[in-house]
Amino acid sequence: MNALSFLSIPKTDSAQTHWPRFGWGLFLSLFLFVLAMVLGIPLGYISGLALGVGVLFAWRCPQIAFYVVLATAPMIEWFVSIPVWRDPFNARLFDGWFAIHPNELVALVFLAGWALRLLIGTVDSSRDERPWLPFAGAFSLLVFAHIVSGFSAAEPGWPQVILFALHPVLWVYLVSVVVPVNTIRRERTLMISLAVLTALGTFFALDSLRSVYSVYTGWSRLHPMPFFGVYPLGDNHNVLAELLLFTAPVALALSTLLRETRLRLAVWIAAGFMTLVALLTFARTAWITLFVECAFLAVMLWRPLLHKYARTFLMVGLALTPLVLGMAVYSLRSDVQSSTDARAMLTGISWSLFLGSPWIGVGAGTFVDRVGLSQAYHLDFGGPMDAHGVLQKLAAETGFLGLTAFVFVMISIAILGQQAWKTVKKQSLSTRLCFLLLASSVMGAFTYQLFNTTYWSPKLWLPVGIFLAAARLFSRGSSRAPSFFSWNE
Repeated sequence: MNALSFLSIPKTDSAQTHWPRFGWGLFLSLFLFVLAMVLGIPLGYISGLALGVGVLFAWRCPQIAFYVVLATAPMIEWFVSIPVWRDPFNARLFDGWFAIHPNELVALVFLAGWALRLLIGTVDSSRDERPWLPFAGAFSLLVFAHIVSGFSAAEPGWPQVILFALHPVLWVYLVSVVVPVNTIRRERTLMISLAVLTALGTFFALDSLRSVYSVYTGWSRLHPMPFFGVYPLGDNHNVLAELLLFTAPVALALSTLLRETRLRLAVWIAAGFMTLVALLTFARTAWITLFVECAFLAVMLWRPLLHKYARTFLMVGLALTPLVLGMAVYSLRSDVQSSTDARAMLTGISWSLFLGSPWIGVGAGTFVDRVGLSQAYHLDFGGPMDAHGVLQKLAAETGFLGLTAFVFVMISIAILGQQAWKTVKKQSLSTRLCFLLLASSVMGAFTYQLFNTTYWSPKLWLPVGIFLAAARLFSRGSSRAPSFFSWNE
């Protein structure tokens, strides 16, 4: 292998040739970065070198880069600050610094590598390999609604509106929907993607056990814990619960594709553990979401089993009774009531803003600033918060136009799923189970965002991307999955 072989046109490699080259390339990259730092080369040049190496890596190894994107997707409270040129425009938008999530940085590198593959012709130009943009028309209308809100009589400010329409709205569609559906084209890639998400959820579920008891607060609900002072998921119990209620059905979906009995059993245990931890966060939205997911599966999948295994379901219900009682008692606490009152006031502010500009809203990305102008909210609850619910957010910021566009997006997703189901329901039981479990994760994600604030993040849109990728894969016809430990595709 000559020195320029890394820059040759990518081909499908066997496991015997791919991994040694990957390890050697990683070693050389780390060696160059360490050498550059020792020689005192400015950090800006080192960052540029790292970015260039990252793009080459994403070009040569797109699937591995994609798995890194998946593994970092839920870490939306972990920021890296990058200085920007100080001029009046940048100072107004970024205040001299641009904060970016590591996931966004990794996704940016991945997209650059993908663009390079398209430009130099290393992607198959056949019809099936062309980029697919699902429900692009409906989502374009949603982005358009955000941009149009800049014409609001509330004078939101065009730079802020345009920036919000592009990031996070358009950005999250590209990274969480377009990237998965165009990367997951084989059942092997789907299995590894589901395994990455399962491992991620299991890790954070296990780590949350650190929060069970504190010498300062005593026994408490489960919630995320920091790593070296940083909360990758956030410090709120809701962000943990919404992640686990996505990764738990993902784990069950993975189990339907596995042939190894012991591995399948381990995945089942992981799914049950994640569900239990989600319930022990005592997040009310988590309980509602779990009920919606189970109800969907009961209607679509479990109806024939309800009568056959009625005793088993009854025993599970009895086992959960102490948790239900604990949830009822916990909901009566004063801090929980205060949270309910805060959400009620935020909904009232959202409704008031909607009535002030019902057609195009008061401006994309301005809700928190306008809550900050409410003296009543300051006196009762302190600092301003975002709208706790995607519908309230859209109603206030983009008006009826934004709400209509969002409904079109949901209808488009449902139509794509329904069209795929016509083919999938004729296939094997494992394929049907996997499809329906991933569909339940989408329903759970949308349900959670009716009460939460992470609607423009992978928490909502990554389940959609994974589901549509699987739906497209299965609708083409799926044979029995290969062994999980067989890496050749």
